[in-house]
Amino acid sequence: MNWRGRSVLPLLIAVLLLPALACSSPSKRIEELSTSPEPDPGISADAIHIRDSGFVWDGETLSYAFTAENTTADKSMEEAVVQVNVFGMADQPIASDSGIIDFLLPGQVVAFASHLTLKEEPKRLAFDFAVADQTTVEETRAFEVSPGKFEPTNYGGRVVAAIANPYQRELRRLNVVAVLRDQDGKILNGGSGILELLPSKGESTVTIDILGVPPAEPAGVDVYTMFSAETVFRLE
Repeated sequence: MNWRGRSVLPLLIAVLLLPALACSSPSKRIEELSTSPEPDPGISADAIHIRDSGFVWDGETLSYAFTAENTTADKSMEEAVVQVNVFGMADQPIASDSGIIDFLLPGQVVAFASHLTLKEEPKRLAFDFAVADQTTVEETRAFEVSPGKFEPTNYGGRVVAAIANPYQRELRRLNVVAVLRDQDGKILNGGSGILELLPSKGESTVTIDILGVPPAEPAGVDVYTMFSAETVFRLE
């Protein structure tokens, strides 16, 4: 099942500070708003590093989550494609998934969660990235997120958290991802959703559904907030 990853672009710093400009694509819009509109001649996905990952398999569905970091100091990765490869108990490929990360800000750690139908028991996941474009970003801002609260359900669970807007402008359709961790910090599972509205310098509460019962009671919950291409359009 294809999914869209969730990421940010305060390069949206530029979006938040400059007047609206027309555009025909997310990449063009970001390029116009960049403090350095010249595209980087050497586009590489090597700077995107997987930090950790985890999954749950119930015999029919594989639910997984992972975190990734843009290790560059000033480069925003745009339209990064992620290929998820699933290996079975014999360490042979048995399934795959894919998605697009709209934006990865310099130094930003993002999280992703999705699921796919799978009848064979998985052993491990592997991830590969390809990046369509890069843009120089001189400043980023972090969202303040309250500790996520996990509530179990018969299908897995849900996470509720409050998110604060660091910008003096209303934001819409932000991507949010919740990651469940055990007492050792290992990822158990995760889920993703959309925060429809975040008031200027205000706070909103988001609820994220988690598909798949985690193998143990989560000891902690991390919630990641990221801009999407739809967020950029909403700001125009």
